[in-house]
Amino acid sequence: MSRLQQLIELYRVAEEVAEGRSSLELVSIADQTAWRVDQILRSLTAALGGESATPLADVVACARSLRWCLLTEPFPVRHGAARFARAREIEALATRCLGSVDDALHEALRELILLAQAVCADTLPPTGELLLQSIREIGAEDCVVILASARAAQGTQEWFGELDLRAQVASDTHHSQLAIHDTAYYVGPPSLFRPSATASPRARNITYLFGSWVRDRRIPRLRLAEFAEGASGLRIRTFQVGDQPALPAKVASVAPDLRPEPVWTPPPADRAACHDDVMARQVLLGGGLSIMLDTDGELIRALNPARPVGERVELRRVADLAPGTYLVLREGETGRDALYERTMQLLGDDSTAVEATQNEWKSALRRRLTSLGRPKVVDALRRTGLKAAGQAAAWTERTVARPQRDEDFLLLLKWLELEPDRYIANASLLRRRRSQAMADIREELERSLADADMQSLERDGCLRVVPGGTRFAGITAARVLAIAPFEVPVHKHAIRIPRDNRSARWLE
Repeated sequence: MSRLQQLIELYRVAEEVAEGRSSLELVSIADQTAWRVDQILRSLTAALGGESATPLADVVACARSLRWCLLTEPFPVRHGAARFARAREIEALATRCLGSVDDALHEALRELILLAQAVCADTLPPTGELLLQSIREIGAEDCVVILASARAAQGTQEWFGELDLRAQVASDTHHSQLAIHDTAYYVGPPSLFRPSATASPRARNITYLFGSWVRDRRIPRLRLAEFAEGASGLRIRTFQVGDQPALPAKVASVAPDLRPEPVWTPPPADRAACHDDVMARQVLLGGGLSIMLDTDGELIRALNPARPVGERVELRRVADLAPGTYLVLREGETGRDALYERTMQLLGDDSTAVEATQNEWKSALRRRLTSLGRPKVVDALRRTGLKAAGQAAAWTERTVARPQRDEDFLLLLKWLELEPDRYIANASLLRRRRSQAMADIREELERSLADADMQSLERDGCLRVVPGGTRFAGITAARVLAIAPFEVPVHKHAIRIPRDNRSARWLE
């Protein structure tokens, strides 16, 4: 089928779904285990009252992760390592809390432990039973199964392989790459999937399979859909399988809260920023990692798995980072240190003079920061008209060539009472060599990642590469899962260093 024929078929199917000539079904399936996990989770969340730095908060966060697995994974637990791991973690975390809660919470935690043990039994979830039955009824070659995550898609593919079932499997991320099928089964409620599931469908008949305890059953719509001429509402048929739990009357109005949420430790109230501190936000990453990312930083290396080999590594503005971005982190030393060393090599005989002038103006700025304090320095620089005054502390780092804007650097030097010419010339030379060094390092990273398994990265959210012939212990590419909503002062040598983080594991 040609590309043009595919587009014609796509528009035809979208029209059939929108006009109600195709089937759009919501099938809610009784699942006693998942329902009780959800009920207990809601009671524990209410008891927690917004607290985050308590053992009970860890139980809630881990239980959210388990509930997500129960909702999105239709296969037996032997194909879902994350589900098994979360269940075991809940057993341990809840057991530690038993002696410190009241009777009502004690009973809830005891039941949660029993439910976690039941999850570890290698049985087929109710959603999986119905999915398997439905596929066999219509024929595997006529359907596609779409999962909410790459990891769930892999588990489903392994399960189908074990059964010699040849139905196509894909994650929601790869929805647009699918060919047109007769039926698409989405494992999970509509709110977990992109609006393109119905706005740009890959099947004539669409069925969502999910636990009957789910309260949010809205169909996501594209924002432009309400303005489209002749747009009509979708015709939805609902079915119930098994005994349904009692739910509020207006289930569609309930805000979505099904996805796991991070556990943030609030900053200490009495911790003031020191001279060697920078303001940073915690970033949770795939692979159970986290970093402290300086908010004054301008750029960070990222990876685009969808691009061809040799064009994957790019620079992203720190302010533009969002969940889903893949960061590239170097082990052994920070990317900034590697960049600085390569820049000095490229400067050659000029390195001594450049380093000397850099040390002079940075030392002068450092003395002002020490004597006046960061807030007063920032305020004074802003009064001169300097746009990026908030980054003043970051400019003292040896790896930072100078302020980004020429006007800002000139105003800074005048405020420091330094003669601008020689400092500007050398800093500009340093920045030019730094750009060349950045290109060199990018090529080195591209070579190291050339043979990396991008499908594994998308599935697991983290990939470690050990490059040969370099001084670095390795390179880690990891997906951003969440970014803390608040800043904390962190020592400048602690930023951008990957560390293990249990809360990050619960988000995957």
